[in-house]
Amino acid sequence: MTEATGASEFWLEKLDKDYKTWAALFQASLQEKLLWEAIADPPPNAANEPAAYAEWVVKDQRAYARLVLSVELHHLPTVQGCSSAKEAWDALEEMFTVQNNARRLQLGKELALLKLKAGDSLMAYAGRTKKLQAAMFAAGHPIDTNTAVLHFLMGLGPEYETEKKILTNMSTELRWNTTLSTLYPVEEATAEAATTSEGPTVAAFNARTSRGAPPLWPRDKPIPRAERRRRVVCWTCHTRGHYAHECPSTTDRPQDSGGGPSASFMATASRPRMRPHSDETPDAGGGGGSPMAEDRTWLVDSAASDNMRPVPVGFASFQEVPSKVTVANGAVLDSPGRGSLVLPTSLGGELTLTRTLFVPDLATNLFSMRAADRAGGEIRFYGEGVTVMKDGILVAAGRINKDEQYELSLAPPTKGGKGGATSTANVAYGRANPVGDLWHRRFGHLGYQNVHRVSKVVTGMTVTSIDTKVAIGAIFEPCVKARMHVRPHGKGERAARRLQRLCVDPIGRILPQSGGGAVHVLTVIDD
Repeated sequence: MTEATGASEFWLEKLDKDYKTWAALFQASLQEKLLWEAIADPPPNAANEPAAYAEWVVKDQRAYARLVLSVELHHLPTVQGCSSAKEAWDALEEMFTVQNNARRLQLGKELALLKLKAGDSLMAYAGRTKKLQAAMFAAGHPIDTNTAVLHFLMGLGPEYETEKKILTNMSTELRWNTTLSTLYPVEEATAEAATTSEGPTVAAFNARTSRGAPPLWPRDKPIPRAERRRRVVCWTCHTRGHYAHECPSTTDRPQDSGGGPSASFMATASRPRMRPHSDETPDAGGGGGSPMAEDRTWLVDSAASDNMRPVPVGFASFQEVPSKVTVANGAVLDSPGRGSLVLPTSLGGELTLTRTLFVPDLATNLFSMRAADRAGGEIRFYGEGVTVMKDGILVAAGRINKDEQYELSLAPPTKGGKGGATSTANVAYGRANPVGDLWHRRFGHLGYQNVHRVSKVVTGMTVTSIDTKVAIGAIFEPCVKARMHVRPHGKGERAARRLQRLCVDPIGRILPQSGGGAVHVLTVIDD
């Protein structure tokens, strides 16, 4: 029932869904006006009692008019085709009886399957049961409180078995107050046992609320990364789902707008203070070994505002601009200045990091996702890997290390002290722009220089030198696989005559099949 309709004598909400309540109130309103006889009693004989029949017709018209005004608009088609108040009353009752039967069936199933869900409190479970009880009453199939409490007890777990036996063997009818007061101590004991097994952080969370607490994870099964992330409890606000360095209630942590640089990793280290220098400048700190070779770990940090490096090596165009860096544990570190870095990646190319802060007391190098995003980069996480894209070209990649942190993969240092691949090695990773790549595929993976030459001797092929320029770091997987070397079969000696040694390579099944119906390819090469 929704909007109320009324006159100077009474007010009645219009019929929408709750027919039982509406019918009782509407009957009372008709009885008050002595109009209920038009529905409850049959009409008098018009020939024998013309006066009584005329009076009944007036009552029937008034009752019918009140009934039409007391229903919502979507029920008007049901009553408009009726000729009397009795006929309209019976039509509404028949329609809602059919609907209530289906509703009763649905509620009966829900009541039979009622069960205490994992993480639900007894109060919430009792609320769901009372809601079902009220819905059964509205559907015309009321159940008493004793029956509702019995269904409530049937859905409890084995830890409540003793209390269930005590309550069901009582000589009096069950009531909600006595039932819940008996079960609350068991709920508290169960929550305390879960707290002991999960540790102090979970205890801090359970002290706040038991609703939403995840169920215990089996000890013989490893917890997935996503599940472990969902279960972690913040040390600051004791809320699940985020770490302390991500807590929004931390007031001294700089936000995205305003404030100084920040880093999410809390580890700090004490390092000798040295002046930053480039790779060509000798180390001001003295000693053997290259710091570039000793400290090559770059962790991908989602909270760091800038790229950060704790060793003063490799900086270009260094500017002495002192600043403060706040880490997640609240410590404030000094940064003497900033500069640019060029890192050789495992893909054979180079990754340029501008505005990299020199933070001597930081424990490791930090690659800032926020700084990469500001520079137009795109970072993708998949499985246990991470890639860094720029203008659709892959410029760097990384994987999860032993500490379950994403780490960039850099090229191993050479004997000369610098990393990176040679120009000849870069060819295997080359890939041009979409135009050159398209013609490269059309000619059966023809080299880009030859593709450019072909465009000069044919018509209808518009390819410029820019289209065939190889972009270092953009992997073209088929060409990479084709250039891979395999170990020779046997001892490696060459054949001395024809057909002495044949190299056979079957390929397939290949779909779609060829025009002749072939689905396999066999290559035979005479050594």
